[in-house]
Amino acid sequence: IELRKQQADIMHSNLYLALRESENRFKELADQLPALIWITNTQHIPIFCNRFWVEIFGLPKQKITMDNWHSAIDPDDIELVKQAYQKASTELCEQQIEYRLNRGEKGTFWMLEKIVPRIRANGHVAGLMGFGMDISLQKQAEAHLEILVDQRTQQLREANLHLENEKNQQVELNQQLKE
Repeated sequence: IELRKQQADIMHSNLYLALRESENRFKELADQLPALIWITNTQHIPIFCNRFWVEIFGLPKQKITMDNWHSAIDPDDIELVKQAYQKASTELCEQQIEYRLNRGEKGTFWMLEKIVPRIRANGHVAGLMGFGMDISLQKQAEAHLEILVDQRTQQLREANLHLENEKNQQVELNQQLKE
């Protein structure tokens, strides 16, 4: 019996070490990625945030509360973010949202974020997890493309108007020739 207890203790110790090593690898990988990676508890307070998240929000990990990380989200987008988190929690479904982060002197960043519920083996929600990417360049490109499309549309309207005038002149000349 004593030998079995020692073997069980060794096995538990090995499993614990393997779990710690796996967790450390995950954290190292997450900290290297230029994307928001986070995990929250059931109150939507982050319990894990990677280095990029901490840099983007400008909050030390030990000082994160729901109020201070929400304060970085653009006021026009905060309800969208809250609703997506709530829907992911209550309906247990993935959510994808785009929102703006106000970073003071660094300006406004557009984020594309995916929110996924964390469900325990017993079916209860343990919180949420997710990742987000800075899509500011994409948004700038879209805005630039919209300007170009608007300019081209205006040019086409002017060309159509010119053609319509020429057509009307041709019709009038044809009418005069008939007369």
